[in-house]
Amino acid sequence: MVMNRPKSRGLAAIVQLPLRRALSTRPPPSLSRYPSSRGSLYDAAAEKDSCGVGMVASLKGTPSHKIVKDANTMLVRMAHRGGCGCDPYSGDGAGILTGMPDGFLRKAVKAELGKELPPLGQYAAGVIFFPKEAGAIAACKAAFEKQIAAQGLGLVGWRPLPVDNSELGATSLESEPHSEMLLVSPKEGTAPADFPRELYKLRIAASAALKHDPANDDFYVNSLNTSTIVYKGQLTPEQVWGYFKDLQVCVFFITPARTAQHSTTLAHFYSSRTPLTLAISTFSLSQ
Repeated sequence: MVMNRPKSRGLAAIVQLPLRRALSTRPPPSLSRYPSSRGSLYDAAAEKDSCGVGMVASLKGTPSHKIVKDANTMLVRMAHRGGCGCDPYSGDGAGILTGMPDGFLRKAVKAELGKELPPLGQYAAGVIFFPKEAGAIAACKAAFEKQIAAQGLGLVGWRPLPVDNSELGATSLESEPHSEMLLVSPKEGTAPADFPRELYKLRIAASAALKHDPANDDFYVNSLNTSTIVYKGQLTPEQVWGYFKDLQVCVFFITPARTAQHSTTLAHFYSSRTPLTLAISTFSLSQ
């Protein structure tokens, strides 16, 4: 049986075929927000995978900046566990969790805010994401400070986080938040074991008060505790060190961290909360 092959139309003929539908003139959807669940297969509840985690620890008992640099080296070597889209300079999330850099923060807070920090363990610090609009930033801070006062906690201050976004791609820049470090002290007489619970209540209550206004969608508390701090964003692993200027300071010595725990999500937005690839550096596992 002989079968006749269809004749090839040739590249020229294919190129000359009319378009089946007109190209859309609408602007592309913004990547600074979660997609709508209406008419979409997107489900925020599915954002729970953890694709790359590493830990660096020291048993010598000597604070140093080297352990932070080693954590960054490990993070970069996990780049294959992350991903990027057609824009290679916009990653799907990376970050570093370290012990509290008490000595560094004391110098920074004194120089930038003109204040003295309480002893280590008697203050909490954490990086917070804000919307870019000045009015929304002020509203978020006011709500947070109101809850701080309601719980009898002390506001040490807000420290604008120094960053360098010159290496970020267009997608990351579009959703990049305004970031500041919050420093809080406990109510007088608070037991050390009770302070973390008060910080948890603060995060939950302040976030609940702000979530009803769409203008505050980019508000998010990355971490807020007495022993660790998280630097993260919609970055590639190679961008973390250059983006966060704090990490580059040679006096960024980390202090003991008893535990290092985390969770990760995957959506391609700063507000996706936590990074796809995460390096954890801790001062001593024997603490």
